[in-house]
Amino acid sequence: MHGRLFILVSAGALAIAAGCSGYSSPLTPSIAGDSSYAQPNGLSGTNVIKNGSFSQKLKFWVSCGSLKVKVSSQHPHSKKFAALTGSPTATSGWKHGLSAICQQVTVPVGGVLSAYLYGRTNVKSVKTGYMEVGIAAALSKTGSPNVTVLAKQALNNKTWSPFNWDLSKYAGQKLYVLFGVDRRGASTAKQYASLFIDDVALAASSTTPSPSPSPSRTPGALSVTVTCNQAGDVCSDGSESTNGVAQLYAIGDTASLVPSESHPSPFTLLSDTCNKTDDSSAAGNWATFSPGLGKSGSAFTVTAQNAGTSTHPATCHAVISDAIDQKVTIDIAVTTDGVGINLKTHKQRRP
Repeated sequence: MHGRLFILVSAGALAIAAGCSGYSSPLTPSIAGDSSYAQPNGLSGTNVIKNGSFSQKLKFWVSCGSLKVKVSSQHPHSKKFAALTGSPTATSGWKHGLSAICQQVTVPVGGVLSAYLYGRTNVKSVKTGYMEVGIAAALSKTGSPNVTVLAKQALNNKTWSPFNWDLSKYAGQKLYVLFGVDRRGASTAKQYASLFIDDVALAASSTTPSPSPSPSRTPGALSVTVTCNQAGDVCSDGSESTNGVAQLYAIGDTASLVPSESHPSPFTLLSDTCNKTDDSSAAGNWATFSPGLGKSGSAFTVTAQNAGTSTHPATCHAVISDAIDQKVTIDIAVTTDGVGINLKTHKQRRP
C-alpha cells in the first residue's frame, strides 16, 4: 500500500479515508459555486501554478507516480490540451499503481487550490482504486509520495466540473500539488478509471468573508431630567418635544441636568445663550454650565450668576444633544426679589 490520506470532492457523494500523512489532519474541501471561467475558478491575485491550462503540455509538471501520464486533446476545458491520468481509454483496463501529475509551489496567503476535473469510470467503490487530489511536502524516489489528500472518489461526472480546496493553513509552505488516479488492487482489464485535469490554479480567494456587523445600538428618544438643588426653585424635565425648565431664585443656586436614553451615547452641551458672548444684552453671564459649551458629559450643572435688570431679564436657554443629533432645550431663568423675570408657567418664589 501507498500509505496516504485521500479525499476527492464532487457534487455527488463524498468518500473519506484515513491514512498516514506528513500533516496532522486533512483539509476540508469545498465545491466551487459555479462553472464560470475568468481568473481560474473565481480566484484573484497571482496564480502560482505554471502552465495550469496545459497549453505547453506537461511543462513545469512532473509524473509523480509509478505509471506514466499524458496530455489529451479529446475534450480540453479551455485550450488545446488537458492532462490525463489513469486509464487512457474505457477499453484499456486499469493498471495497478499511481498515475499522477505534480507541481511544486509556494502556497500564497489565503491560497485556494482550484481545478476543473472530468472523470469517467465503471467503478462504484473506492475499495480498489479512486481518483485523488492532494499535497505532499516531497516526492518519493520510488514514485509514491507521502500525500495529504484533499479529495478522493470514484468520479464519473463525464463533464467538466470546478473544484476548490482551501490551502490557507499552509500559507508560505513549499509543497507539491498532486492530481491522479490510484489503483490499489491488482491490474484488471474489466475496469477503467480516467481523470482529466485542466485549468489548475492556486491563488488567493476572491471571496473574503466580511466580518459580521456589530448589533445596532441606535439611541432611543432623548430626555433630560432637571433637578433643582435648592428648595423653592422650580424645575421640570425636558424632552425632544417639550422644553425643560430651571428657574433659580438666588445667585449661586444650581440645578442638575441629566440626559437619558436607551443605549446611551455621548451627550453634549450644544448651545448656551446664558453667557454674554452669545447674548449681547446681558450685563454678565446669566448662568454658567459645567461641563461647558461644546463639552460632553453624562450630566451637566447650571449655576445662577446674574438676575439681570427689569429691562434685560435673565432668561436664556441651553440645548443638549446626543450622537445622532437629537436635541432637548432647557429654559433657564434667574430671578431675585424684584429683579429678573419668571417663566410664564411658573410662579415666583415668595420672599
